[in-house]
Amino acid sequence: MRITNRDKSNLARFGCAFLPKENLICISWRKERKDQALSANIIAQVIYLQSVSGPVLSLAFEISPTKMLPNYCFFPFDLKNKAHRKYLSGISKNGNIQLRFLADRCQIARTYEVLPRRCKNMAEAYATAIADFEKFPAEQYDFERAVSDLEQKIRIVDYFLYCVSETELERQVVSLQSEAENISPEERAQAAKIANEFLGVFRSRYDSLLREHFQRLPFYSRTLLLLADFHSHFEGNYAGAAQFLSDFIAARTPQKDVQSLEALIPLSELAFSLFGQMRETVIQRDEASRAQLGADLRGVSNRVDEGKGISFESLRNILSSFGVPLGGRPGRPVKDYSTEYELRAAGKTWRKVAEYTLENNPETRQEFGGRKYNGLTFQEQETLKHRVRVGVLGFAERAGKLLPPQTNPKLLPPSDGEQKNPG
Repeated sequence: MRITNRDKSNLARFGCAFLPKENLICISWRKERKDQALSANIIAQVIYLQSVSGPVLSLAFEISPTKMLPNYCFFPFDLKNKAHRKYLSGISKNGNIQLRFLADRCQIARTYEVLPRRCKNMAEAYATAIADFEKFPAEQYDFERAVSDLEQKIRIVDYFLYCVSETELERQVVSLQSEAENISPEERAQAAKIANEFLGVFRSRYDSLLREHFQRLPFYSRTLLLLADFHSHFEGNYAGAAQFLSDFIAARTPQKDVQSLEALIPLSELAFSLFGQMRETVIQRDEASRAQLGADLRGVSNRVDEGKGISFESLRNILSSFGVPLGGRPGRPVKDYSTEYELRAAGKTWRKVAEYTLENNPETRQEFGGRKYNGLTFQEQETLKHRVRVGVLGFAERAGKLLPPQTNPKLLPPSDGEQKNPG
């Protein structure tokens, strides 16, 4: 293995270097002991930034010899470089990252195995970066400047925010399984009942509501941290906060987002009124408080239904213009339900539409183990139909189309063996 001067420069600047011939990530490890390199907990993340100089995709590492003092390093990949693209494509498929720790007098080899779900995230980030790169004007692409933008805009630690690492969680899984074996069958049955009922509350709403919000948790958490920073800086200084916000809106907020901010004011008033009424209702439990709470709930609901609030994209644009990278990793892409919409609009039952999705969407087919619709349990069938129904209605709303007919399926003429349980 030969370390060039360019590799040495990358090690000094980024903390690691990529050797394309060996498919290796070399990591500077001069101060730590050999046994720490072998036992350190490692987490890898992809970081994607679309800068004015072009898209740049980086592979970042948190390496923790001790929990209190982890080490961070990253390497930015040039999407114009075929060797770089081949490597990124490869690790997103096979999930193996070969590492070489460069200590003072030795080299320590380790293999980091990416979990399947993280491989999927890497593949999605890589696909997004390549698509953006292909659309970016070639004459404007400047990799070095894009990397400089990345270094000035990103705090690498923001991409490694967690309470429990995957390694620690796996240890807890094994430990708890062992402890639970010593609990009486009655207590374990009670615990299982509570766990399934509690998770069932979320499971039934996951595809239709929660999945999208879970993907946005990095955005939400950074937004709250940003608000905490503002509060800390301007606490006790209302005039300064008002002047700062005024200057920010005037100088950096597009007009369409300014209008969204204006719409947010009455919605915020309603929300705080709602919180106050909820508190008073708990304390007083009187009819007047309950009536006001109901009125506030209807007010918030009506404004949301009428679109009189701030959209997620507007909020992202406003905060991003402040210089805060809020995107997180690319979320799961929205599935195209246009064909399902046409099927439903043509009078097909939700069952038939769900069968089409199961047979023609590889991700859905893999999720249900490659089984046919008739091979699914009743609960799985209902889950799939509900997901498709929500997807079709969402597609209609985004595309500005009429909602598909909600005709009672029993009134439709039967076809293709659809006489029983049309769904």
